[in-house]
Amino acid sequence: MVSVKISNGKDYSFQYPVTVKVFYNSGPLQGAIDWQNEDSEPSLFEINGDGQSIDIPLTVKGTCDTINRTDGTCSDFAYVQIWNKDGKRAVAKKRFYLSIKAVL
Repeated sequence: MVSVKISNGKDYSFQYPVTVKVFYNSGPLQGAIDWQNEDSEPSLFEINGDGQSIDIPLTVKGTCDTINRTDGTCSDFAYVQIWNKDGKRAVAKKRFYLSIKAVL
């Protein structure tokens, strides 16, 4: 679970409600980990006001779709983006990385 909280700053204010979009496969380096709900990306969430937070269930199935590391593990990220109301592009972005090693 990842908690996302956004707050207006001195120089920038979000236009609420904002949409939080989570992508699992659409980036050029994504796709190695088998994320739950990755086939219906993006996952969408909403934050309605300044200082509010939401919990995003970043869940994996515990397997690699592709081994992409020389040590036999896979590494991937979920890409979280914040979009203003009626926004044309993301106004904030963060990647959350995960590595999985097969246990025999």
